[in-house]
Amino acid sequence: MLVTSGAFLEVATAAAAALPQPPTLVLADSQEIGSLAAGCVAAGPLIQRARAVVFDGAEAEGLSDMQLIAAAWKHVPPKPVESSWPLFVLYTSGSTGKPKGIVHTHGGYQVGLCATVRLVFNLRPESDLICVVATAGWITGQSYMIAAPLLCRVASVLLDGSPTSPPDRIAGVISRHRVTVLKAGSTFLRMLMAMPDVEARLARHDLTSLRMGTFCAEPVNEVVQTFAQRHLTPNYINCYWATEHGGIVWGRCHANADQPLRPDTRSWPLPWIDGEVMVEEERQLVKPAPPSGSVAPHQPTWHVEGLGRAYLPWSAA
Repeated sequence: MLVTSGAFLEVATAAAAALPQPPTLVLADSQEIGSLAAGCVAAGPLIQRARAVVFDGAEAEGLSDMQLIAAAWKHVPPKPVESSWPLFVLYTSGSTGKPKGIVHTHGGYQVGLCATVRLVFNLRPESDLICVVATAGWITGQSYMIAAPLLCRVASVLLDGSPTSPPDRIAGVISRHRVTVLKAGSTFLRMLMAMPDVEARLARHDLTSLRMGTFCAEPVNEVVQTFAQRHLTPNYINCYWATEHGGIVWGRCHANADQPLRPDTRSWPLPWIDGEVMVEEERQLVKPAPPSGSVAPHQPTWHVEGLGRAYLPWSAA
């Protein structure tokens, strides 16, 4: 069991001890910890030993993708499981209450990603190139920078370093690689907007390849969406999902005339989402008066099992 931070070690140790067969804990940042308790090992030395065994002493960087996979599968063969077998548990942020773990399954998670990118982005393997401003350690990066492109056979641009240094870096990436789909949050756009002469910097680049862009889960307002539509692509939409969802829940179906594209931040529940905007009054949920409320999905979403009713922060259209 991987423990990503020493801050979680005590809790993880207690949780592991409660299991019938306690797993070995692998601490990623063991440099922050002195001596490790029994049943816990440091990730660094373990990785070094594993590389020596798995790759027969060869440098992994010199191996092809096929050789890497063959070496890994030789030592740890993949185990076939049912599509409903748990893949990972993703927790709510905890900012508005006690964190709640959501179980995602192998099949559901992958089908959900494929469904959202095809419905919202109309992602096409023969012509599209996607760029996601995120990191692989964040669910946005895991889902839409890595997993969805691999599942849909679409190339993905991976950014190393700051996307705003220089301020027009993202425009240069789009122009140079002919990116067609951009997924970047409002925080990134606000950082761009705060930089001097950013409009002129962006205008120096050919962004005609970019056919659509979308925000991702963060709060956004009309000013930010107007900036994105004016300086990146007119087809810049708003999508909403919380961390624990693992994928888009509210969005805009591609080229849907019934969902007007305007810089008003509005978003719609995807076809398989039964939800509406509500507010809580005297411990009861009721439909709100404009302009705000909370998203209330009435049924589990496409890749979540064991989830009952959930209420997530949101601003009404």
